[in-house]
Amino acid sequence: MQFPTLRRKPFVLSLAVVVAALHVLIGPDYHGPARPFVSGYLMDLVLPFFLVLLLGADERLARLPHSPGVRALLTFLVGVVTEVAQAAGLPLFGRTFDPMDLLMYAIGAIAAMAVEGLLLTPPGPATADDAPAR
Repeated sequence: MQFPTLRRKPFVLSLAVVVAALHVLIGPDYHGPARPFVSGYLMDLVLPFFLVLLLGADERLARLPHSPGVRALLTFLVGVVTEVAQAAGLPLFGRTFDPMDLLMYAIGAIAAMAVEGLLLTPPGPATADDAPAR
């Protein structure tokens, strides 16, 4: 099955808007559907997903290999460090250690690799389409 190819930068920028909106809508007072999942785990999926794609949006953003697998692994390791710090009592991006967070980080990073491989144009040097308007 052939999937449509999406331009990388517009997709990642659109995703940034969605992630920001989720932060605002979910917040600590969320009482909507699927509250335990949404309040506890949704951002643990969405943020690694977004970070993997953001790191590959443009080779000028980071001096990292552009392999989606490397970016996903680095993103997951940030989550692991965060959870280990929380388990040790250090409030890094939160205060409560939850092993399910590690699973959510992994699922988010793996999902980003899948989306990137199936839907996005390959990362590469900046093109005329990406240049700012004068």
